[in-house]
Amino acid sequence: MSDPLEARLERLFAVDMPAALVARADARVNAVAAAGARSRRHPAPNLRRGLVLALVATFGLAAATIGALTLYERVAHLAPPGDEIAWERSVELGLSVETDAGTLTLARGYADANRVVLALGTSTQDVVSGSELRDAEGRTYVPLGGFGYAELSGESVMLESWLAPEPLPPGEIELTLSPHGAQAAWTLEFSLPVGGGVTLAPQLVADVRGVSVALERFSVSPTAVVAELQLGGLDAERAWATIGRVSHDGDASLTDGGIQSIEGIDDPMHQTTIVTTGADNPAGVWTVRIDELVGFDANGDQVRIAGPWEFTITVP
Repeated sequence: MSDPLEARLERLFAVDMPAALVARADARVNAVAAAGARSRRHPAPNLRRGLVLALVATFGLAAATIGALTLYERVAHLAPPGDEIAWERSVELGLSVETDAGTLTLARGYADANRVVLALGTSTQDVVSGSELRDAEGRTYVPLGGFGYAELSGESVMLESWLAPEPLPPGEIELTLSPHGAQAAWTLEFSLPVGGGVTLAPQLVADVRGVSVALERFSVSPTAVVAELQLGGLDAERAWATIGRVSHDGDASLTDGGIQSIEGIDDPMHQTTIVTTGADNPAGVWTVRIDELVGFDANGDQVRIAGPWEFTITVP
């Protein structure tokens, strides 16, 4: 038990169960081993996080008897810190709707300046495939994916998150969840209080061998750090992604939970970098460092351009 991950798993999944229940759980785990456990997770490639989800799908079989709420909690505890905070501060919604693919339950929700995080339960894994989140102004939120657990039966629970189209001010926000890209066969309408967040417009530019990166907007909320970047001097025919890190007062550990790079829909040279760990007290010195730019052509071949492009932002 010297491995921190093993110790954390042991602590999270320690459950005292009757002998009969242990036997049933063992039988189900053996069945999973034979058939192949199936877990569900969305974007941001991260091998370690995918492995943890596979472990959740296995250990969660025994935990499933404790109830769906506990499963949500356990998924949240294994997700990046920002997702765990979102779960702990979420408000109860308790909404459900019948879809063509099965029942969708919206158990809880959370919103801050950067993200909306929803705790969803489904009767089959296809229920939320391609779901879309919009606000009362008609703005569409960018899906970031999330952590989840799926039973072999198809029942699942998950924490899904969406990036706000622009930093949300404090107050109340009205949202609608519905199928993506089609006439809504179902909708879930709800409102959430918006937590804190600080947004700055640094307008800083760094240039390395003729390739420029501009930091146009920087936003810190309790569950995420978002940096909006504009790239220059690159082949516009390629799809580009950034590889980097973010630190706060010299501490770069908040990037350990994962980092995502999203290309702009209207402008492929506009990049949004999201770290799914935030800060309640963002005051201090922040560093955004882009170590590498990776460009893909239509055939999937890649070009890698080394930096670094580095920015320092002071949040009062």
